[in-house]
Parts: sequence; structure tokens; C-alpha cells
Amino acid sequence: LGVTFAQGSGIPTAVAVFVHEVPHNLADFALLLQNGLSKRTALLAQFGTSVGAIVGCLLGLSIPSGPRMHAFVGGGFIYVAAA
Repeated sequence: LGVTFAQGSGIPTAVAVFVHEVPHNLADFALLLQNGLSKRTALLAQFGTSVGAIVGCLLGLSIPSGPRMHAFVGGGFIYVAAA
């Protein structure tokens, strides 16, 4: 996400990530509750993963970007989608 903001196409990417992440996190929260975690523990677990996303975004903004970085990030998304 940080790399796409650095290249100027961050808003559409941020919207796409938001539309994906909201139902994903709600489902994760429901699964955590269903598996016996308390609401507080489930919220803390979700908060921990959110902090990781923010750190990753800041790291992406600090790395110089270019066409190779786009290929690297795109490859990461394809890997996650195929796994």
C-alpha cells in the first residue's frame, strides 16, 4: 500500500484493500469468538494484526519505489492469492 501511494495510485488501492479487509476482519473476529476467545482477547488479536499492517505500510513508504518494486509487491499478492 505504501509503495502504491509513493507511485501515485494509492487511493484506488486503499479503497480496494479497505473493501477486502473489512469483511475479512469481521470474519476473523467471528472465528476467534467461535473458538472460545473472549471479546477482549479477540479485539487485541485483531489490533495486533492491524498494527502489523501499518508498520508494513510505513516500511513500504520508506523504501525507494520503482518498476521492480511494483513487480515484487504484485508477486507477493499473487503468491498470497494462490496459497
